[in-house]
Amino acid sequence: MFKPQPSHVASQPPSQPQSAPAAIEFAPRPPKTNDATSDHAAILSWLKTSLSTIYLAAARSPYQDGPPKLTRGAYLDTYSATLDYSVGAIHCRRGYKVPYFDPLYSCLQETIKTHCIGIRADVFVPGNSSGVDGARRLIGEYVAHWEILVRVTALVSNLLRHLEGLWIKKRINGGQSGIHMIRDLHMMT
Repeated sequence: MFKPQPSHVASQPPSQPQSAPAAIEFAPRPPKTNDATSDHAAILSWLKTSLSTIYLAAARSPYQDGPPKLTRGAYLDTYSATLDYSVGAIHCRRGYKVPYFDPLYSCLQETIKTHCIGIRADVFVPGNSSGVDGARRLIGEYVAHWEILVRVTALVSNLLRHLEGLWIKKRINGGQSGIHMIRDLHMMT
């Protein structure tokens, strides 16, 4: 007896790109950390939330006309918060020997890892890999997500330029294993 097969229309990528995603705006402004007495935990928490928001938007937009974008204010807030955090971490590190850069790097590493695991779970569903059409769909989704990841990598690398310049490069040049440049970190995860 013939049984109708379930339709896989919902799992197929749209034939035409959708409109570009709305620019991301972060509601609360970052706390200021321009001196050694500021609350570094608050700015770290804000940066974690901001990075998570960027990667969440990237996971939702593989078939849109480009990667998620930040509003000018959100970009400047994140860039400035990273600078303030980095400068504050240098001053605190000199006085207290507290590793303020480690939590930010670990946060970035975990956020990228979580993002990639989520994308992998979405792309490698059993319906995407059965037959020739499934293989084409799988490759199409993989390429779309890869292109978004490359663009988000450039955005995050620019936003966290101060972390890379003040801490990551010094650790790599010092021979510490397990520390990678931000672009390399995205490609390894």
